[in-house]
Amino acid sequence: MREEKLEDKSKLEKSYLEMLNEARKDVSSPFRALMELNREKRMRKAREKIFQHVGTRLGKAGTLIIGVRCKDGIVIGSDRKIVRGGETEYSAKIFEFDLGGKVLFAAEGLTGIRDDFFLLLGYEIRRRRGVDTLYEVKIIVEDIISELTERYRDRIREPYPIGVLMGGLEKVSEGNAVLYYIYSQGYGEQVGFRCTGHGADYAYSLAKFLYGPHLARESTVEEVAKRIAFTIAWVADDVDTTVGGGIDVFMIKDGNANVQKLSQEIVNKEIEHARKMKEDICGIFFRS
Repeated sequence: MREEKLEDKSKLEKSYLEMLNEARKDVSSPFRALMELNREKRMRKAREKIFQHVGTRLGKAGTLIIGVRCKDGIVIGSDRKIVRGGETEYSAKIFEFDLGGKVLFAAEGLTGIRDDFFLLLGYEIRRRRGVDTLYEVKIIVEDIISELTERYRDRIREPYPIGVLMGGLEKVSEGNAVLYYIYSQGYGEQVGFRCTGHGADYAYSLAKFLYGPHLARESTVEEVAKRIAFTIAWVADDVDTTVGGGIDVFMIKDGNANVQKLSQEIVNKEIEHARKMKEDICGIFFRS
């Protein structure tokens, strides 16, 4: 009798760990359901902390891209500052693709997603072995952008992780020069004037009065290219610290399948021009 009581007592004295293991094995156990619920809560909180930390770092990525349709062609300009792996570096943001004629692409958004875009674009163009019109290129870009957005927007809590400004001749090798902007949703439209990226709001208020749509229709690509370089120099560093690291400005003229780049000498003059204007801004607006 005494031995039986000791055996019953030992059963009641099971360790918490043993009870926990048994509950985990029993799929019908309410204790197991409670553990799973708590586990989900802990994981959700952990994910939130990760997204808050990563989101802060991702939010530092910035850029400024400007595209304008002029009376004789198009101009696309950008800064060169990017954030990669949490570190700042400087590299080109505008890329040329030779599709029988030169087509320019400038992508804004997270660096890794922009890298993926250019990788996929190159692959798709090689797979198709050529295109006939810039509109066909726009359709390709729309599909790539849509897929990338679908893949990443929920993961990084960013509904608009990438956008692309592109330009070239209507029939790639001939015709008038055209600009398209492709939104993150995978929809593209023809544009005549576009400031985009982190520094766009700062640039727009200045660009509108230097080469807005009405002014640009009466201006050559060379004239507008200088003003775009000036605008980016104005915004860079002092106005928006996520913009800077140099300036690239490219031009495509109607009927000319080649690309011209604004010389570094002219870019440097516009950088100096912007610096002097900033120093004298009080005198410009409040002359006594």
